[in-house]
Amino acid sequence: MMRRTTGLALAALALTITSACGGSSSDGDTAGDTKTSSAPTSAAPSDATPATPAAPVESVDPDERPSVKQLTATLKTAGLTDKQAGCFGEKLDDSKLPDELLAALVNRDVKYKPSTKDTKAYQDIAASAAKDCA
Repeated sequence: MMRRTTGLALAALALTITSACGGSSSDGDTAGDTKTSSAPTSAAPSDATPATPAAPVESVDPDERPSVKQLTATLKTAGLTDKQAGCFGEKLDDSKLPDELLAALVNRDVKYKPSTKDTKAYQDIAASAAKDCA
């Protein structure tokens, strides 16, 4: 049950971060779909261990790669536990994702538009983190 809860929390986080970076649905059909909400949530299921509240994350230079500490702090504000956020933060830091994308995550830059390739790479990392960071 804990692994499923963790996976759900990380999936919600992936949606939150994708939205924060200006991501959108891949099928392009957002109008008229009243059964689903496009508003992502970072709320973890009630049986998940809550993360230690993190101080607000300082903005980073949009042209520089954020540190693991900055990535982890951002992830903690989305509802992940310290362990989950640290693991996911390390995966993001070790990735080949562009510095600008990671800075946009930390800065919650809604104007940043990742490429389709970068969005797919991010989603793959998030899926891996859902399994590995439980």
